[in-house]
Amino acid sequence: MTKNFIFIAIDPGRQKCGLAALDSSGKTLRRLVCSADEIVETALSIMKDFPAVDRIIVGSGTGGDVVVEKLGDTRSFPVQIVSVPEKNTTLEAVKIFDKENPLPFPFGFIPRSFLFKPREIDSYAAAAIGKLYLKSLSEKQ
Repeated sequence: MTKNFIFIAIDPGRQKCGLAALDSSGKTLRRLVCSADEIVETALSIMKDFPAVDRIIVGSGTGGDVVVEKLGDTRSFPVQIVSVPEKNTTLEAVKIFDKENPLPFPFGFIPRSFLFKPREIDSYAAAAIGKLYLKSLSEKQ
């Protein structure tokens, strides 16, 4: 990839969505979770903070079509909206979350999935979707 860019990745859901702003190197600039009803306002808020955003990537899983439709219904998004496959991104999100948020001894030996699923895991899934998107771009070149 020769061009640097910033984009928003969205992990859609029926009740809540994870969002992540990433740059073209794969660095996560911001992660957050919002209700599915607030997706347009939340994406606009991120775009206000990162005016260089030039595309929105939406996972094709549960609720993906609805999110694409909501974002496409508004004239507020002068950027490309792309739906991408999101296979195994939740598993990847858990790995990233565990790495960035290690549990203290002795809980570190217990898989987090046995303990709880943190709300912010959806934002990590959005970042994983963004990284998959970047990987697909590099494979095309």
